[in-house]
Amino acid sequence: MTTSERLQRARRGAQYSGDPPSLDAVARRMRIRAAQKSVGLVCLAIMAFSLTMDIAATAIIAMLRFSGIAIPVWLSISIGDAAEILLGLPLAIWIMSPLKPMVAQRSTLHAKQFLGFFSVAMVAYVIGTFASAAFSFILPTARNAETELMEQNPLFILAGTVILAPIIEEWVFRKQVISRLERFGQVPAILTSSLLFALMHQNLFQLVHAFVCGLVLGYVYVRTHRLIYTIALHMTLNFFGSLGLPYATSYLESGSNSFVTYAIWTVFGLLAVAVIVGVVLIIRNARSLHFDQMPEQIPPRTMGSVLFGNAGMILFLIVTALLTAASLTGLGNIVQLLLSHG
Repeated sequence: MTTSERLQRARRGAQYSGDPPSLDAVARRMRIRAAQKSVGLVCLAIMAFSLTMDIAATAIIAMLRFSGIAIPVWLSISIGDAAEILLGLPLAIWIMSPLKPMVAQRSTLHAKQFLGFFSVAMVAYVIGTFASAAFSFILPTARNAETELMEQNPLFILAGTVILAPIIEEWVFRKQVISRLERFGQVPAILTSSLLFALMHQNLFQLVHAFVCGLVLGYVYVRTHRLIYTIALHMTLNFFGSLGLPYATSYLESGSNSFVTYAIWTVFGLLAVAVIVGVVLIIRNARSLHFDQMPEQIPPRTMGSVLFGNAGMILFLIVTALLTAASLTGLGNIVQLLLSHG
């Protein structure tokens, strides 16, 4: 029996009991408990999605190294991606299967609207960049896995980080997570999706960046319910972060004075304009953001208890905190180091 059916039964019972407020309160508590269980189940699914990749990739790499096969970094990451797609995704969808995705009407963005969301996404990117720099200043000796990834082959970064990752992550965190939680409210669905998206990376330097960008991508998704827009924005952000800006900066530092140099500064100028436009849009529209009223909408004051008052979220926070700490200290590579010297 769905939450809506239970609510209807509660209201029908209220007609005979003569005490609607009391039964409405009971029905509201039932709705909140249903939302908590749903968030918890989604958290368990995403945790399984992430851990399956880690465990399967580590096991495969261990077997290869014990066989005397050298494993370069790019191949290790590729094995992790394959485990994520072939094992993690089916397991996560199976765990979430009791939660039926909500069918919503799709809408289209005009070019002007898309550019507006791009500008807001660039503001989120800048916020994340400053946060990452702050963490680097506070923890100068901490290991940043993202920096190590940037040292890989550009074609590998293009294929994995710019193309493959946005498609998978948008399908999981926007399509699957939001569509299964949206019936309880678009705001809690976006917050849950963004938080899981940020924590799943297990990288303190990416935490704020992924969360803030996730908020923008989540809002674009609930406004359109089309992945094409969020994937395009996600790809663009990953391109600038992993290829465009690092390589452009490196080229400028080389001191070369050519047409490419002027082209790079032109692009930087356009991006600066986009950020300014994004700030203006946020200031003008922050208080007028529109969210649809959902059939099983939870009260705003219960949002904190719904998101964090369930075993799934608590377990997810503990596990990702431990994995993030291991990533910062490099403990996550102990097994690989031992295997490489075996």
